[in-house]
Amino acid sequence: MAQLLSTTISGTLNVSSTANVSGTLNVSTIVGSTLTIGTDTSSNANLVLQSNGTNVLNISNTSNVAITGNLSVTANINVGSNLFVTNIGTVIASNANVTIQPNGATALIATNTGNVLIGTTAPNAKLTVNKSSGATSGGELYIGDGNHWMSFNSNSSSGALIAGLVGANDHAIIYTDGAVNTGNLTIGPWNANAAGIRMVYSPTPNTFNVGINFTNPTASLHVNNSIIVTGNNANVGTAVTLSANGFSRLTNGLLFQWGNVSVTNANTTVTFPSAYTTLYQVTATTVQGGIAATGANVNCAAFITSSNTTTFNVRTNSATANVVNWMAIGV
Repeated sequence: MAQLLSTTISGTLNVSSTANVSGTLNVSTIVGSTLTIGTDTSSNANLVLQSNGTNVLNISNTSNVAITGNLSVTANINVGSNLFVTNIGTVIASNANVTIQPNGATALIATNTGNVLIGTTAPNAKLTVNKSSGATSGGELYIGDGNHWMSFNSNSSSGALIAGLVGANDHAIIYTDGAVNTGNLTIGPWNANAAGIRMVYSPTPNTFNVGINFTNPTASLHVNNSIIVTGNNANVGTAVTLSANGFSRLTNGLLFQWGNVSVTNANTTVTFPSAYTTLYQVTATTVQGGIAATGANVNCAAFITSSNTTTFNVRTNSATANVVNWMAIGV
């Protein structure tokens, strides 16, 4: 076998069979020209580079490139068109981040500490998603199949999809089955029983009902278990006014009302804080401190002389004014 120690070729080197190089093949920089390998299209052959008898790089006659093994890049990879990667195994960026920048703008960063960043360079958690500063339309996270979807929005003050409910600087979770007022939302543990919270749309009236441990809630709040209410201002009902003269309407329709009024032995008309459809009962308490004709302090009674769905009349048996407490119930 002939050994070529050193030579310079200024034209074309054609190898019709196999060229074995036992040492190093050096190709110096081509100035003002092009180094072309594999321009013979008549044979429809591929260009194959092997290491220890194994194909490492295969450039087909259809311009596809196949790499067997790892691809190590110490600088940047610049792609002028689209980059398609299939069957990717492991991407290793030693002590560096992996950044994707379409059109020169950073879209995604996988940091060397295991965080993924979208739309930002500052990680707040394992996954941080950020939209344009001050943007109020469009959510940061969308999950769905095109028809059934959920959107998470950290600032939705002008979001048309929930405009009837949202307020300034609200944070919203919006969901749908593809049309307005469709889809239910369930939050619960992995459990075969009806344990959790479920929001269900109710067309009559046009609202959503919330069920706690209940699959098909029929009221704005439907609880399938006991309720414990704590706090001095705990309210139960669909309407309430907490004051010296107030009312509370329960979810079953009952309307409780109460108040106090200064009364003498002449009729005094009292107007209910909220009008009744049907009044069941109105009562007044007995007060103390009235002065009888003899001038001695005696107990005096309060009397309801008449009532209707909006007012009632009350008096005592004392000419001296006394505070009378009253209570009424109806629907």
